[in-house]
Amino acid sequence: MGEETGGFAQSYGVELLFEELPSLSPEALLRAVRKYRPAAELLNKSDGGTTLAVLHPDYPVRFADGTMPAQTCVLPTDKPFRLTEALEDDLHQSWNFPEAQKVVGRCRHTVLVTDLMSSPLDY
Repeated sequence: MGEETGGFAQSYGVELLFEELPSLSPEALLRAVRKYRPAAELLNKSDGGTTLAVLHPDYPVRFADGTMPAQTCVLPTDKPFRLTEALEDDLHQSWNFPEAQKVVGRCRHTVLVTDLMSSPLDY
């Protein structure tokens, strides 16, 4: 396995659930990110794809074969989301959100937001 991680994950992500697939504007995303990271840049600004990647040049990450900026990726999926039996069981742990199963059951789309190339950075 490599270096000790101190109990922290080496990559973090969150899967957001939606009833309708959200419209994702690269420009709006970049404006929002720049409120906190003014040096942020979009990767593949004009590729026309649905994946949005934001580069963070003020967080260079060194690897054995070079350096690259840490990234945040926003990845919508075209695979329909459905509430599975396993997830229904998990939702029983949502004690402070009693209508979780009903709300999640209406969702049909997901968007994954995750970091990339950032595992060597301090948490």
